[in-house]
Amino acid sequence: MTTLLIATLPFPHSLYVFLIMVYCYAAEVFYQVKKRHQHYPVAQLIGRTDFALFPVAGYLCTGRM
Repeated sequence: MTTLLIATLPFPHSLYVFLIMVYCYAAEVFYQVKKRHQHYPVAQLIGRTDFALFPVAGYLCTGRM
C-alpha cells in the first residue's frame, strides 16, 4: 500500500522516497538482528539514522524542488 502511495508522487520525488523507505526497512532489520551481538553501539547508530530521514521524506512529499 505504501508503494502505491509513493507512486502518486512526481517522478524524482517518488524514487527518492521509495529509496528512503527501502533504506529504513533495511536499517531496522539490521538493528534488530545485530543489536544483541556487538561490543560497540554500531547497530544503534545505523538503526536510528532512519529517524533523520523521515523529515527528508516528508519534505519530498510536500515540498517543491
